[in-house]
Amino acid sequence: MNPLLQSLAEKFPLSPNTHNTWNSLMKQGIDPGFLASWLEEAATVEDLELLTEVISRLLQNGKKAADLKRWIDHSPYSVRDWAEAALVFFKRKGDSVPAEQTAHAFGYLTCCAETGSYLPNLESFREIVEQMLNFYGYDGRATDHGSSSNGTHC
Repeated sequence: MNPLLQSLAEKFPLSPNTHNTWNSLMKQGIDPGFLASWLEEAATVEDLELLTEVISRLLQNGKKAADLKRWIDHSPYSVRDWAEAALVFFKRKGDSVPAEQTAHAFGYLTCCAETGSYLPNLESFREIVEQMLNFYGYDGRATDHGSSSNGTHC
């Protein structure tokens, strides 16, 4: 196991399900270093399990780890920034986002990342996501490319 994943497992009292999910993600080809970077933003066991669930849901619904990595690589934000933004989003909207719509939620985050360059007063990706949710909400119709099915906001 990756040393950072090992230290996270030692730091937090994780459920066997979380350990199994990590193993399953690595069998699906996710880079353990990438997964560790994604999970590093977690401050609590609940955050860690939420981030694990989010990435697992994304991969279970036809996306690949490479898709998430591509979204991150094409944005000005780091893996940790994306994890922090995902925590904000899924803590607020998680119950209203069915598992099969997880890719759409990442489309929304992609749109937020693209919008960030137009919002110079906001310093972090997390703040951009918070503002976008406050002002525009989330209707669940964003595609995994960040545009809505009806051409409106994300």
